[in-house]
Amino acid sequence: MTHAELMRHALSQALRGVHIGPKKLKLDEETRWQIAGEAVEELRRHGGWKELDEEAPMRPLAPGSGPHDKREKKPDYAQSRGHRFRV
Repeated sequence: MTHAELMRHALSQALRGVHIGPKKLKLDEETRWQIAGEAVEELRRHGGWKELDEEAPMRPLAPGSGPHDKREKKPDYAQSRGHRFRV
């Protein structure tokens, strides 16, 4: 993932909580993504940021957040309370 992609994602997420006065600006995901992309392109055009196209350092996932985590899963609520269901 490049710095530009990371910045675009961060800007898109930041636009989710934008308020204009007391009213929340409700933008759909496609619109937020387009606005963030245009902001990154403006930085490229006027800032000359060659770093935007470089790979961003990524930190490893926290334990338990990846799809291949091998830790024991917590039982669901019904099982932890001793409920048994007939099938």
